[in-house]
Amino acid sequence: MATMATIIRAMPPIMAPRSSLAAVAIAAVLAVLLAGLAIPSLIASTMTLSHNDTLEAVRLLRKKRPATAALTAAAAANERAAALFDSGRYRANVAAALFAMPAPERAGTGFDLEKEVRLSLAAAPASAYNWNRLAVLRFGRGDRAGALKAWEMSVLTGRYAPYLVNSRIFLAVRLFPIKDPVLVEMLVDQVHLSADASTDELARIAHKSGGAPFIQAVLWRDTEHGPAFNKAYRMMLRKDRWKYRRKMGLP
Repeated sequence: MATMATIIRAMPPIMAPRSSLAAVAIAAVLAVLLAGLAIPSLIASTMTLSHNDTLEAVRLLRKKRPATAALTAAAAANERAAALFDSGRYRANVAAALFAMPAPERAGTGFDLEKEVRLSLAAAPASAYNWNRLAVLRFGRGDRAGALKAWEMSVLTGRYAPYLVNSRIFLAVRLFPIKDPVLVEMLVDQVHLSADASTDELARIAHKSGGAPFIQAVLWRDTEHGPAFNKAYRMMLRKDRWKYRRKMGLP
Protein backbone atom coordinates (compact mmCIF):
# COMPACT_ATOMS: atom_id res chain seq x y z
CA MET A 1 0.00 0.00 0.00
CA ALA A 2 1.41 3.36 -1.07
CA THR A 3 2.39 5.68 1.66
CA MET A 4 0.85 9.16 1.98
CA ALA A 5 4.17 10.72 0.91
CA THR A 6 4.16 8.61 -2.28
CA ILE A 7 0.59 9.69 -3.06
CA ILE A 8 1.41 13.36 -2.56
CA ARG A 9 4.47 13.09 -4.82
CA ALA A 10 2.34 11.46 -7.50
CA MET A 11 -0.24 14.27 -7.50
CA PRO A 12 0.03 16.90 -10.32
CA PRO A 13 1.40 20.27 -9.23
CA ILE A 14 -1.23 22.72 -8.03
CA MET A 15 -1.42 25.65 -10.48
CA ALA A 16 -2.42 29.11 -9.34
CA PRO A 17 -5.69 30.27 -10.88
CA ARG A 18 -5.26 32.41 -13.96
CA SER A 19 -7.15 35.24 -12.26
CA SER A 20 -4.58 35.27 -9.46
CA LEU A 21 -1.71 35.41 -11.93
CA ALA A 22 -3.38 38.29 -13.74
CA ALA A 23 -3.84 40.16 -10.47
CA VAL A 24 -0.17 39.67 -9.60
CA ALA A 25 0.85 40.92 -13.05
CA ILE A 26 -1.38 43.99 -12.76
CA ALA A 27 -0.05 44.72 -9.29
CA ALA A 28 3.51 44.47 -10.58
CA VAL A 29 2.79 46.86 -13.46
CA LEU A 30 1.10 49.31 -11.10
CA ALA A 31 4.04 49.15 -8.73
CA VAL A 32 6.41 50.01 -11.57
CA LEU A 33 4.19 52.88 -12.70
CA LEU A 34 3.85 54.28 -9.19
CA ALA A 35 7.59 54.10 -8.71
CA GLY A 36 8.04 55.90 -12.02
CA LEU A 37 5.73 58.68 -10.83
CA ALA A 38 7.12 58.85 -7.31
CA ILE A 39 10.69 59.51 -8.41
CA PRO A 40 9.94 62.61 -10.56
CA SER A 41 7.55 63.85 -7.86
CA LEU A 42 10.24 63.50 -5.20
CA ILE A 43 12.84 65.25 -7.34
CA ALA A 44 10.47 68.12 -8.19
CA SER A 45 9.48 68.52 -4.56
CA THR A 46 13.13 68.56 -3.46
CA MET A 47 14.05 71.14 -6.11
CA THR A 48 11.40 73.59 -4.88
CA LEU A 49 11.50 72.89 -1.14
CA SER A 50 13.77 75.80 -0.21
CA HIS A 51 11.44 78.25 -1.99
CA ASN A 52 8.22 77.26 -0.24
CA ASP A 53 8.45 80.08 2.31
CA THR A 54 8.75 82.63 -0.49
CA LEU A 55 5.63 81.31 -2.21
CA GLU A 56 3.77 81.11 1.10
CA ALA A 57 4.46 84.80 1.71
CA VAL A 58 3.03 85.54 -1.74
CA ARG A 59 -0.02 83.37 -1.14
CA LEU A 60 -0.83 85.04 2.17
CA LEU A 61 -0.42 88.53 0.66
CA ARG A 62 1.96 89.61 3.40
CA LYS A 63 2.60 93.34 3.49
CA LYS A 64 6.34 92.91 3.01
CA ARG A 65 6.67 91.00 -0.23
CA PRO A 66 9.75 88.81 -0.81
CA ALA A 67 12.71 90.36 -2.60
CA THR A 68 12.78 90.15 -6.38
CA ALA A 69 15.83 87.89 -6.25
CA ALA A 70 13.98 85.41 -4.02
CA LEU A 71 10.91 85.50 -6.25
CA THR A 72 13.02 84.97 -9.37
CA ALA A 73 14.80 82.01 -7.77
CA ALA A 74 11.45 80.50 -6.77
CA ALA A 75 10.13 80.94 -10.31
CA ALA A 76 13.23 79.30 -11.82
CA ALA A 77 13.12 76.32 -9.45
CA ASN A 78 9.43 75.72 -10.08
CA GLU A 79 9.86 75.97 -13.84
CA ARG A 80 12.51 73.26 -13.68
CA ALA A 81 10.18 71.15 -11.52
CA ALA A 82 7.34 71.65 -14.01
CA ALA A 83 9.37 69.82 -16.64
CA LEU A 84 9.44 66.74 -14.40
CA PHE A 85 6.08 66.51 -12.66
CA ASP A 86 2.65 68.15 -12.30
CA SER A 87 3.22 70.95 -14.79
CA GLY A 88 -0.01 72.75 -13.88
CA ARG A 89 0.86 73.12 -10.21
CA TYR A 90 4.50 74.09 -10.61
CA ARG A 91 3.83 76.54 -13.43
CA ALA A 92 1.11 78.09 -11.26
CA ASN A 93 3.84 78.64 -8.66
CA VAL A 94 6.00 80.27 -11.35
CA ALA A 95 3.12 82.59 -12.23
CA ALA A 96 2.47 83.41 -8.57
CA ALA A 97 6.10 84.36 -7.97
CA LEU A 98 6.28 86.52 -11.10
CA PHE A 99 2.90 88.14 -10.45
CA ALA A 100 4.13 89.34 -7.04
CA MET A 101 6.80 91.49 -8.69
CA PRO A 102 6.30 95.03 -9.99
CA ALA A 103 6.11 94.90 -13.79
CA PRO A 104 9.43 96.75 -14.37
CA GLU A 105 11.30 94.28 -12.15
CA ARG A 106 9.52 91.33 -13.74
CA ALA A 107 10.68 92.44 -17.18
CA GLY A 108 14.29 91.94 -16.12
CA THR A 109 13.85 88.31 -15.06
CA GLY A 110 13.65 86.85 -18.56
CA PHE A 111 10.28 85.19 -17.83
CA ASP A 112 7.09 85.75 -19.82
CA LEU A 113 4.34 85.87 -17.19
CA GLU A 114 1.42 85.47 -19.57
CA LYS A 115 3.11 82.50 -21.22
CA GLU A 116 3.55 80.85 -17.84
CA VAL A 117 -0.11 81.50 -16.94
CA ARG A 118 -1.29 80.04 -20.23
CA LEU A 119 0.91 76.96 -19.92
CA SER A 120 -0.37 76.39 -16.40
CA LEU A 121 -3.99 76.75 -17.55
CA ALA A 122 -3.35 74.32 -20.40
CA ALA A 123 -2.29 71.72 -17.84
CA ALA A 124 -4.82 72.67 -15.13
CA PRO A 125 -7.69 74.71 -16.63
CA ALA A 126 -9.72 74.83 -13.41
CA SER A 127 -7.38 77.29 -11.69
CA ALA A 128 -9.40 80.29 -10.50
CA TYR A 129 -6.19 82.09 -9.53
CA ASN A 130 -4.61 81.77 -12.95
CA TRP A 131 -7.77 82.91 -14.73
CA ASN A 132 -7.74 85.98 -12.51
CA ARG A 133 -4.08 86.61 -13.32
CA LEU A 134 -4.90 86.34 -17.02
CA ALA A 135 -7.76 88.83 -16.54
CA VAL A 136 -5.39 91.32 -14.89
CA LEU A 137 -2.80 90.91 -17.65
CA ARG A 138 -5.39 91.41 -20.38
CA PHE A 139 -6.73 94.49 -18.63
CA GLY A 140 -3.21 95.85 -18.40
CA ARG A 141 -2.75 95.72 -22.14
CA GLY A 142 -6.17 97.22 -22.86
CA ASP A 143 -8.05 94.04 -23.78
CA ARG A 144 -11.24 94.79 -21.85
CA ALA A 145 -13.38 92.07 -23.48
CA GLY A 146 -10.67 89.46 -22.89
CA ALA A 147 -10.26 90.57 -19.30
CA LEU A 148 -14.00 90.20 -18.64
CA LYS A 149 -13.99 86.71 -20.16
CA ALA A 150 -11.05 85.60 -18.04
CA TRP A 151 -12.68 87.22 -14.98
CA GLU A 152 -15.83 85.20 -15.62
CA MET A 153 -13.79 81.99 -15.93
CA SER A 154 -12.09 82.77 -12.62
CA VAL A 155 -15.46 82.97 -10.87
CA LEU A 156 -16.83 79.89 -12.63
CA THR A 157 -13.82 77.78 -11.64
CA GLY A 158 -13.88 78.93 -8.02
CA ARG A 159 -16.77 81.06 -6.77
CA TYR A 160 -15.14 81.50 -3.38
CA ALA A 161 -11.37 81.36 -3.29
CA PRO A 162 -9.43 82.77 -0.31
CA TYR A 163 -7.42 85.91 -1.06
CA LEU A 164 -9.10 86.16 -4.49
CA VAL A 165 -12.62 87.53 -3.98
CA ASN A 166 -11.47 91.09 -3.22
CA SER A 167 -9.01 91.03 -6.11
CA ARG A 168 -11.90 90.17 -8.42
CA ILE A 169 -14.02 93.01 -7.04
CA PHE A 170 -11.17 95.47 -7.49
CA LEU A 171 -10.61 94.44 -11.11
CA ALA A 172 -14.31 94.33 -11.99
CA VAL A 173 -14.84 97.86 -10.70
CA ARG A 174 -12.03 99.05 -12.95
CA LEU A 175 -13.77 97.30 -15.87
CA PHE A 176 -17.00 99.27 -15.41
CA PRO A 177 -19.40 99.63 -17.09
CA ILE A 178 -20.30 95.94 -17.22
CA LYS A 179 -23.38 95.48 -19.40
CA ASP A 180 -23.72 91.70 -19.21
CA PRO A 181 -26.33 91.02 -16.46
CA VAL A 182 -24.81 87.60 -15.78
CA LEU A 183 -21.44 89.17 -14.96
CA VAL A 184 -23.13 91.83 -12.84
CA GLU A 185 -24.86 89.11 -10.81
CA MET A 186 -21.52 87.36 -10.37
CA LEU A 187 -19.98 90.58 -9.11
CA VAL A 188 -22.88 91.18 -6.71
CA ASP A 189 -22.32 87.68 -5.33
CA GLN A 190 -18.60 88.40 -4.88
CA VAL A 191 -19.44 91.55 -2.91
CA HIS A 192 -21.70 89.57 -0.58
CA LEU A 193 -19.01 86.93 -0.10
CA SER A 194 -16.47 89.63 0.75
CA ALA A 195 -18.86 91.31 3.19
CA ASP A 196 -19.42 87.98 4.93
CA ALA A 197 -15.67 87.61 5.38
CA SER A 198 -14.74 91.18 6.39
CA THR A 199 -16.52 94.49 5.85
CA ASP A 200 -13.29 96.29 6.84
CA GLU A 201 -11.38 94.63 4.01
CA LEU A 202 -14.26 95.26 1.60
CA ALA A 203 -14.19 98.95 2.60
CA ARG A 204 -10.46 99.06 1.84
CA ILE A 205 -11.07 97.61 -1.62
CA ALA A 206 -13.95 100.03 -2.21
CA HIS A 207 -11.76 102.96 -1.23
CA LYS A 208 -8.81 101.80 -3.32
CA SER A 209 -10.85 100.99 -6.43
CA GLY A 210 -13.40 103.79 -6.27
CA GLY A 211 -16.18 101.22 -6.18
CA ALA A 212 -17.89 102.42 -2.99
CA PRO A 213 -21.11 103.62 -4.71
CA PHE A 214 -21.64 100.23 -6.36
CA ILE A 215 -20.85 98.29 -3.19
CA GLN A 216 -23.14 100.52 -1.13
CA ALA A 217 -25.92 99.91 -3.67
CA VAL A 218 -25.37 96.14 -3.37
CA LEU A 219 -25.46 96.21 0.45
CA TRP A 220 -28.08 98.90 1.08
CA ARG A 221 -30.75 96.34 2.06
CA ASP A 222 -28.31 94.22 4.06
CA THR A 223 -29.08 95.24 7.63
CA GLU A 224 -26.03 93.45 8.99
CA HIS A 225 -23.25 94.17 6.53
CA GLY A 226 -24.49 97.44 5.02
CA PRO A 227 -24.10 99.60 8.17
CA ALA A 228 -20.80 97.90 9.07
CA PHE A 229 -19.42 98.57 5.59
CA ASN A 230 -20.52 102.21 5.65
CA LYS A 231 -18.94 102.75 9.07
CA ALA A 232 -15.64 101.22 7.94
CA TYR A 233 -15.67 103.24 4.74
CA ARG A 234 -16.36 106.52 6.58
CA MET A 235 -13.44 105.81 8.89
CA MET A 236 -11.17 105.41 5.87
CA LEU A 237 -12.33 108.74 4.47
CA ARG A 238 -11.66 110.42 7.83
CA LYS A 239 -8.16 108.93 7.91
CA ASP A 240 -7.56 110.27 4.41
CA ARG A 241 -8.63 113.76 5.44
CA TRP A 242 -6.44 113.60 8.53
CA LYS A 243 -3.43 112.47 6.49
CA TYR A 244 -4.01 115.25 3.98
CA ARG A 245 -4.27 117.93 6.66
CA ARG A 246 -1.10 116.63 8.32
CA LYS A 247 0.74 116.57 4.98
CA MET A 248 -0.32 120.16 4.26
CA GLY A 249 0.54 121.33 7.79
CA LEU A 250 -3.06 122.25 8.58
CA PRO A 251 -4.34 122.25 12.19
